[in-house]
Order: sequence, then structure tokens, then C-alpha cells
Amino acid sequence: MNVINLTLYDAVGKLIIAQKSTNTINVEQLNKGLYLLKIETDKGSSSKKIIID
Repeated sequence: MNVINLTLYDAVGKLIIAQKSTNTINVEQLNKGLYLLKIETDKGSSSKKIIID
């Protein structure tokens, strides 16, 4: 499976990070809270909630 895009949104829907063709996102600088990670691959896409604590 090849990752095409990774996008990370905060709890209100603001785009925080958008990266192409990568399998990792650096979250060290993010504030604590709930985020939505959208993963687009050559097989389809999915969204996952992540919590930074």
C-alpha cells in the first residue's frame, strides 16, 4: 500500500498538516487535543481520530 497524502485537522476542522508520499507525521509541536488524520492511499482512504496528550 502506497501512501499518497496524509492530512491532519484539528477539532474544529482547521488544516494543520498536509504531506504527500510519506508514512509519518511529526506531531511533537502540536498542542494537546483531538485531531483527525486522513490517510489517502492507492487502495482508498480512511480517517482516524488521534489524541495528543
